[in-house]
Amino acid sequence: MDITPGDRAANCGGAMRPVGVDHSGKKGYLLIHRCTVCGAQDRNRLAPDDDMDAVIGVQRPL
Repeated sequence: MDITPGDRAANCGGAMRPVGVDHSGKKGYLLIHRCTVCGAQDRNRLAPDDDMDAVIGVQRPL
């Protein structure tokens, strides 16, 4: 998990669990992950070939 993108500073080693979906006008849909150990959150842009049914399965209001 990165504290700042690219730094790899958070070394808790926890798994990142998908917890929601967000949308940005510039980046499109973003999958929100939360660390199961330290609670840190990160957002990752969805790829065109991602399974949208799986994405809808984790979607909930923020």
